[in-house]
Amino acid sequence: MDHKLKARGKLKQAIIAVLFSSGIEVSRRKLRKILEAEKKGFNMAVKQAGNDLRGLGLTIISGQGKLQLVTSAESAFFVEKFLKSQVKGKLGRASMEALAVVAYRGWATKEEIELIRGVNSTQTVRSLMIKGLIEKKDKNGLSGFRPTLSFFRLAGVKKLEDLPKYEKMRNDGRIESFLRNS
Repeated sequence: MDHKLKARGKLKQAIIAVLFSSGIEVSRRKLRKILEAEKKGFNMAVKQAGNDLRGLGLTIISGQGKLQLVTSAESAFFVEKFLKSQVKGKLGRASMEALAVVAYRGWATKEEIELIRGVNSTQTVRSLMIKGLIEKKDKNGLSGFRPTLSFFRLAGVKKLEDLPKYEKMRNDGRIESFLRNS
């Protein structure tokens, strides 16, 4: 089967599908390379995909060489209200694991969280962001997450170093070694 997406309609579908599946911003260049698309056709397909999504509660935002599928401004209030109703209550095991990775590392990419936990963490990270326990923070050209003031309040600490066994965890080279070799 030929996986090349020469027809603009299929390229447009693939762009929407990848952006939807990723749940995060995606490099234009990386996406174009993965889809094996020429720049002009790719840009046109992105524009058409955005137009097709109008009226469906979604939009594609573009900036700094990246794309992301997000809720449209018209629908944002209802989506936020729904998501907040879904994440009230105690933190589950997945959230605690992801939060521990971010907290003890001080900053972590979604990929690092997933490597350490061994599972896809898109929804978990999104839930922690909605709860205000982690926030997005770019570092050295990479997108990642760091604990928020709300996290410190919830954990009952003033700084990361006050976390239980912080120094021991921070200086344990096994995690760094694992991430380098993965």
